[in-house]
Amino acid sequence: MRFLKFVKHTVLGRINRGIFLFLVSMAGMTVLSKIGDSFMIPQVEVGFPEQAKLEYPIEIEGRIKADGERAVYGREGLRIGHVKKQKGDFVKKGDLLFVFDKKELDLQIKGLEQKIYQCDLQIDNLEDVYQDQVNQQRKNLQRAQEDYDDILNSMGNAVDAAYLEMENAKAELEQHDNINPKKMQETEVTSQDARAAKEGPIPQDAQTAKKDLQKEEDTQNAWADKRAELEQNYLDMQKHYDDAVALQQESVKSALRQLEDARQTVSRDPSSVLVQMEKKELEESLEELKELHQAGGNVYCEFDGQVLDCSIATGSITSMEPVMILEDFSQSFEFEGMIETSVDPEVGEGTECTIEIKPEHKVLEGMRIEKVEAKDVGKYQVTVPLGPDAGTYPGDALLSCTKESRLYDNCVPVSALYSGETGDFVIQVKEEVTILGMQAVAEYVPVTIIEKNNLYAAVKENLSKTDSIIINASKPIKEGDRVRIIEK
Repeated sequence: MRFLKFVKHTVLGRINRGIFLFLVSMAGMTVLSKIGDSFMIPQVEVGFPEQAKLEYPIEIEGRIKADGERAVYGREGLRIGHVKKQKGDFVKKGDLLFVFDKKELDLQIKGLEQKIYQCDLQIDNLEDVYQDQVNQQRKNLQRAQEDYDDILNSMGNAVDAAYLEMENAKAELEQHDNINPKKMQETEVTSQDARAAKEGPIPQDAQTAKKDLQKEEDTQNAWADKRAELEQNYLDMQKHYDDAVALQQESVKSALRQLEDARQTVSRDPSSVLVQMEKKELEESLEELKELHQAGGNVYCEFDGQVLDCSIATGSITSMEPVMILEDFSQSFEFEGMIETSVDPEVGEGTECTIEIKPEHKVLEGMRIEKVEAKDVGKYQVTVPLGPDAGTYPGDALLSCTKESRLYDNCVPVSALYSGETGDFVIQVKEEVTILGMQAVAEYVPVTIIEKNNLYAAVKENLSKTDSIIINASKPIKEGDRVRIIEK
């Protein structure tokens, strides 16, 4: 019995161990199968189409320069004794730029003093001439006034006398008309007729009547002759008066014109004004030369800057042109760079940018491009004002900015793009039902690229925002392959 129990126990133990080993081997095979499947199925990272603008980084090499330049002029016709600063030199306010020859300064000062003395002589001479003319004009005015007053008085008296004579002649004529014999006889006849009607007619012989009639005719003729004489005299006096009035008007008019001419002020000789202007300019030049002579002929810089151009040398003679052109560091600075492109530049006015100043390792953000100017075929100059608070210094700099495209509805990473014989495509991951259950399967989706940069591409196709697009894969993928999505 004990033997049978032992044998039974031994057999059952072996069976159990066999079952256990079988189960363990099955589990191992399953693990190995899954491990093998994980190596065989591509592992992928996915992304989703999105609405976005494509960005293009742009860098422009350039330099920082002052926003303004200033010219330095020297007194024309002076000899340069020594030049202290040359093209490219940096200068500080108060630095000595160049020195004028002192002997040349002395000669210039003496020459100007002589010219000023000559101007004084000319001015005095012209002033004397002017004063003589003024005095003569006063005399002429006084005489013309006296002549006018005399003519006014004498002509007035003559007119008054002629008027009085005319009135007297008129009065004599009127008085003579009042003693007309015919009218007096008619009056007397009327009186006699009235008396005859009252008292009766007075008898008169024919001889007496004839004599009375003859006497009346003689009296009437004498009166008429006298009246004609008085009337002619009146007409003569009237004409004499009219002539006196006309002569008065003409004489007064002529005298008044002479008086008006005499009242005209004497104008100064224009050359006097010109000489005075010349003298003033000479005095200003003399004062400038004296100040320069007092400074020892030295010319100093009035601001911090850099010499951009120098047109003088020791021994040269200054002209009207600037002797130096300086970059003025007291003003604000600006970035200036050049773009070379066969098409229109990719940046425009108003574009926001960043300026990295290399000598100072300083970065200025939020700057904006002010000007983009065509300078030559395919060359454009870009200018960015840095503002008064930048506090920088001339030197090399780098402009960085980003150009944005228009807003696109479907943008995918460049890594999601593939090219085949039929064109460009992306690989979309879709869920399909298989004998092993739900599986992720790759599907090619053809696309048309509108625009792309180094990171993203805009495509025409209306992809869904939930479409899973493969952006990275552990191995090449064929359409219909099962894939495994992994997280980054």
